[in-house]
Amino acid sequence: MRKIISVTIQVTAENLNMEHPKIAINGLEYQECELYPKPAVTIGNKLVRDIRKPWTIVYYQFSTLTNKTERILVKKYNHIKEHEQRLRACTELMNQINGYLQQGYVHNPIKVANPVPNIQEADLNNKLIDELTEFLNAKNITDSTKKTYNTILNIFRIFLSAHKIENIKVRQFTAQWAKAYNKWMVGKYSPKTTNEHTIFLSGYFRENEFDNPFKKIALLPVPESDKHELFKPEHLAMFEQQMRANDDLDLLLFIKIAYYCFLRLGKELINLKVGDIDEFHLKVPARNHKEKVVHRPIIPAELNKLLDEFKIRDYNKDFYVFGNKGRPSVKNYSYIYMYARFKQKYLIPNNLVGVYTLYGMKHTGNNALMEQLNDIYAVQAQNGHKSLAMTERYLRKYQRKFNKDLYEKFK
Repeated sequence: MRKIISVTIQVTAENLNMEHPKIAINGLEYQECELYPKPAVTIGNKLVRDIRKPWTIVYYQFSTLTNKTERILVKKYNHIKEHEQRLRACTELMNQINGYLQQGYVHNPIKVANPVPNIQEADLNNKLIDELTEFLNAKNITDSTKKTYNTILNIFRIFLSAHKIENIKVRQFTAQWAKAYNKWMVGKYSPKTTNEHTIFLSGYFRENEFDNPFKKIALLPVPESDKHELFKPEHLAMFEQQMRANDDLDLLLFIKIAYYCFLRLGKELINLKVGDIDEFHLKVPARNHKEKVVHRPIIPAELNKLLDEFKIRDYNKDFYVFGNKGRPSVKNYSYIYMYARFKQKYLIPNNLVGVYTLYGMKHTGNNALMEQLNDIYAVQAQNGHKSLAMTERYLRKYQRKFNKDLYEKFK
């Protein structure tokens, strides 16, 4: 297990390639260290630095090699996954560096420094499965994602046991073992599942800045899924007509928000509260968002009309929008109930089975917005996606459509 060891004990001027000049150097200006990235992520009411990114201490110091002031970068403690612990370690180091800078210490990269004792070195001698378990437990992720990662760890344990290497250490898991694991996975699991394992395990080595045995393992091509087929405009009109006739107005609002605001159905949408709806935006609290950040998708005018018609904003702000009485209330329905209700009452009777799902509403909305705006960045922002690659996954059906402009105008 990792322990945060006091930086004051470990780091000296010699470790940092610093020395006190033998003669005074005129014109030296003291400037305090800075820590990057700057705070930009809101958790609760607190602005914090993004723990998913590597942090860098930056300072300026006169170099005896170049005879000018150089920008020095120090990347340490990025293996610490808890925000306050990493901040404490970095702050302690910055205070020490600032002390040396105030005393006029200069940078001498030619000088052979004693190596700084490395917390990570001990980790390399720990059991890999223990380190992976700690890596997973330190992640700030949703319960469903953690469940997926735990499944990956359990399958990895089976591999280790089958090859009688349950106690293999981090440093002993070489590229040959990574290749053997990938080959073992291919024989038992789908390309998508195999890729998920490669990404998770590779992430451990990469984020801890170890040699990555999975670096040369290529991701497998994944056949496009037929699930979540796009609904046609006539399907959407038919659903609205039938739901109004059946007085399933809460289900109508559910599919409309999925279509227009792209919320994740099982965590974000089903937990939406009346107080999360303002005039122009929905609010997804950080605790419900996949990336653990607050997300505010825009409420399009058509959806706003429906919210006004159903007088949703008039209910108690603490009520769940999808209450278990068919209207906002203190308890909400489960996502599974909404999913089954949509399937039994509207998919099966209309012979829309197999490839059509409630989740397809989100895909349909993504593709409709892309068709209407032709702006992938707007689609990304409405989804709250961290990367364009994720947005492109939702637009895969759109990419299959025949582009008449490209056909006729691309000379």
